[in-house]
Amino acid sequence: MNTRTLSLIAKLNKKRASDLARTANVSRAAVSLWMKQPNADVSDRHLFSLAEYLGVSMETLMQPLPLLADTNRVQTIETALLWDRLYASIGDFAIALARREFRAIARLVEVYGMFRAEKIVGRTVWTAFKTYKTRIPPVRRNECERLCRELKSLRLN
Repeated sequence: MNTRTLSLIAKLNKKRASDLARTANVSRAAVSLWMKQPNADVSDRHLFSLAEYLGVSMETLMQPLPLLADTNRVQTIETALLWDRLYASIGDFAIALARREFRAIARLVEVYGMFRAEKIVGRTVWTAFKTYKTRIPPVRRNECERLCRELKSLRLN
């Protein structure tokens, strides 16, 4: 089992190691040992229980998440998005995006622009812009505000 995948999916679902231990019917220490290595050798029964509990397939827990498989790509993306350690890791940033946290969306828009950000997180980029725009630096914010006004005027005509 890929423990980094397990860890991120558990964090996304707000599950602690003790929750995982209870679900797999193992000790908290066993889960701690799993997490200390990149790939843990767990029984099919434990893997099935964890997958079912987290709402993913067993195969998902066996594989590294696509983004995290390429360390050079991870470093490039972390440099672009997390230069100030807004989040501890790209995994934490991805979880924040999945939860639609405004500071994460603002950073995504700041770095990639509104159209590319929309492809990642959806219409929230547009619908929640007024809420998170103060988190974007002034020059980029002005560009985004102009873009929103232009799009709004095009829809009205």
